[in-house]
Amino acid sequence: MRSVVDVCTRREWLVLDGEPGVGKTALLRAAHAHVRDGHDFAVLDAAALDVVELLERVASALDTGSDVAVLHAHVLDSDGLSALSELLQTVSLDSPSDEPWVALSMHLSHGVPDTHPILRLFPKTIVVPPLRHHLEDVPELVAHLLEKVTDGKVSMSVAASNQLMRLSWRGNVAHLRLILDEIGRRRRSGVIEPQDLPPECRATTRRNLTQLEALERDAS
Repeated sequence: MRSVVDVCTRREWLVLDGEPGVGKTALLRAAHAHVRDGHDFAVLDAAALDVVELLERVASALDTGSDVAVLHAHVLDSDGLSALSELLQTVSLDSPSDEPWVALSMHLSHGVPDTHPILRLFPKTIVVPPLRHHLEDVPELVAHLLEKVTDGKVSMSVAASNQLMRLSWRGNVAHLRLILDEIGRRRRSGVIEPQDLPPECRATTRRNLTQLEALERDAS
């Protein structure tokens, strides 16, 4: 978060890289709200728009001085990425103080070569780590998400949080949110104990991997 805030403050164009579900969109929105509160921010999803509409909306946003984030940019084919690159290259800036902030979120290991010209427009890449690499954050994430899901009427015991920290969370924070949404539909008050967790969260007895072990596993 500190790194993204710093880049946003400098108005330095950013690629935010990471697996699906790690929270890239939430991170971009939070950083922008912190640094550029009140400034328009067009958040456009390349996975939900065809290329023509995406380019039109990016161009329109930049023409009005809005900052822009293009989510899931890795789903664009080579022609789509090249067209987006050409569009961003033609952005005319009246002065440095008026320069828009542009960010892309993508999973670079899925479809975007390191040599693609669009990456030359973005001097900074920040990688958001998968949840399994920072499991110590699970209790704080759980408390934050449960507050949203249950309006603060449900909490989680230390034992239940510890159980969640034993999981690999291949779906990352998005997966954790789905689990808590499911719990919130069934539980409207009280404290969640390990036996209250969904079966998929209880069917493990493995120890936590160290970060090095997790990195080695992911590379295999």
